[in-house]
Amino acid sequence: MRLAIASTTVNQYKWYMLLTLTILTSITIAVTHADRTRAGSIAIFLYVLAATTSLWLLTVHASPYAGIETIEPSGLYLNLT
Repeated sequence: MRLAIASTTVNQYKWYMLLTLTILTSITIAVTHADRTRAGSIAIFLYVLAATTSLWLLTVHASPYAGIETIEPSGLYLNLT
């Protein structure tokens, strides 16, 4: 069951929409804090840090059996023998 779920892919348009919403949110934060540059810089930094971490976690878990953070079944093979 897990392999069947992992073999499915996320539609590319969903990723484009997620990135668009991330960019629009950062623009909204910048416009909201336009009169206070220091507060705006801190708010943008915190948002970019949180958004980058969230997007990285989503991309890692979208395809757990491919990429840099690959999950290998070698641990399962050790337990079977």
